[in-house]
Amino acid sequence: MPGTIHLPLWAEITVAVFAILSGLIALLAASGLLRLNSFFARVHAPAVITTVGIWCVMIAAIVHFSVQRGSPAINIMLIGLFISITTPVTTIFLMRAALFRARQRGEDVPHSISMLALAVPQEAPEEDDEPPSEGDQPTDADRDEGGTDDSAPAPEPDDMQAAPATDANLDTGGAESGTESGAQSQPPPPGETKAPPR
Repeated sequence: MPGTIHLPLWAEITVAVFAILSGLIALLAASGLLRLNSFFARVHAPAVITTVGIWCVMIAAIVHFSVQRGSPAINIMLIGLFISITTPVTTIFLMRAALFRARQRGEDVPHSISMLALAVPQEAPEEDDEPPSEGDQPTDADRDEGGTDDSAPAPEPDDMQAAPATDANLDTGGAESGTESGAQSQPPPPGETKAPPR
């Protein structure tokens, strides 16, 4: 038949093997779509088609057109490149949409992980630490364990002792610490009298 290009036997066998293999992989993935029961399990079956199945078809096409033209048909590899880039992105968007809908329905799916939750970790309350009810008063055992004692008087500001002078306080003149030693090291401004220490 004129216009028909015959490939060598090795090329025809190679193209046929890869084309049939990609068809069997597609059939296997389609049966996975029917047999698997949830969306999250079913989403893996098309991934098999887009990886192994598409690459088998692409190898068959590269062998066919390279032998037919007499030069390598590398431009067909762009198909695999574009599918390798676009398929994971669409799969991620589909999975995120399905997770969002499943959370809204109250299904048992993993919780959302936001960047804010990762940046500011929150400690979960322990089961033993229940807040006391309004009528509960701390017991003596609670006070011994370090509970707060509201009956003890709060220290008065006059009872507090001044912080000890350190090299940092002496270098800055004690202005930041407000200690008496820092106040004594600086002369009073002109026109003001120095207050006696307490």
